Amino acid sequence: VKKDDLSIEVLGELDELNCHIGLLITYMNNAHDIDFLYQLQNLLFLLSANLQNEHFSLDEYCMQIEHEIDTIQNILPDIHCFLLPGGSQSSAHAHICRCICRKVERKVVSLLDIRPIHPKIIQVLNRISDYFYVLARKINFENGISEKKWQNTCK
Repeated sequence: VKKDDLSIEVLGELDELNCHIGLLITYMNNAHDIDFLYQLQNLLFLLSANLQNEHFSLDEYCMQIEHEIDTIQNILPDIHCFLLPGGSQSSAHAHICRCICRKVERKVVSLLDIRPIHPKIIQVLNRISDYFYVLARKINFENGISEKKWQNTCK
């Protein structure tokens, strides 16, 4: 397989996401969040293996991520607008992880045009990116940092 093959690019972007998660962990204080981020790092290796036609079940991971998202959302105030990424250093980096995860998700969708892949991979990536969004909000919330709302000038 050539180095610029789409499947190699997806694997490289999963690795990039994993590295950014490792960096995010260095900014974190909450032991539970750190533990969950380590679980996500391990899950990314599992996703990489699934992209290489290994077939590991991903159902339980979707449920774990969903549970974590729900738990975090239960402590956050409701929002009805777009938020600007940022706040604390760790929150800003969680947003970077979210964006990289979305990029990987788009590449995996493109990979589907070329060959079959495990049907849950896209769902897991989508849930991971949603997790990073609520994690970024949680970090700011727990640190008393107000979220910056998008000043919609397009009205």
